[in-house]
Amino acid sequence: MKTSGKKIHGYSIIEVIIYIGMLSVFITVLTGIFVSTIDAKLESESISDIEQDGRFIVAKLAYEINRAQNIETPALGITGNTLQITVDSLAESFALANGKLHITKSDNTYDLNGHGTAISNLTFQRLGNINGKNSIKMTFIITSTTQRVTGPETKTFQTTLAIR
Repeated sequence: MKTSGKKIHGYSIIEVIIYIGMLSVFITVLTGIFVSTIDAKLESESISDIEQDGRFIVAKLAYEINRAQNIETPALGITGNTLQITVDSLAESFALANGKLHITKSDNTYDLNGHGTAISNLTFQRLGNINGKNSIKMTFIITSTTQRVTGPETKTFQTTLAIR
């Protein structure tokens, strides 16, 4: 169409529909990539939190039990949910409260697991014989507090630690 010798350029409805279709495919692909990246990050974060806290708790208890002169509770052959030991003539206790594993030393209480995990099913079983060195069989479950599409990540830890 001509008006005063100039051409009027524009887009046809078909071209607009094609461009909108291509744009929506592009946005859908980008959204899928973004969601997959976030899911992978959450998965990695939850596994990392569990592994890191689990290793730290086992290492801390191994260190404290190896230094202990005596295991106060649980009694020999008994399974309990608290552990009390004597280290350098001072009482130390390990107990679970609200998903946190606490160590209490000289009236100071510290959390052993981070904010990204919760501990459950904590048990201590005292093994050994009456005249020998005692050991503790410890079992606990760590659950990640990171919200994932597939649900929370959990892992069970079990180890046996002995007085030196």
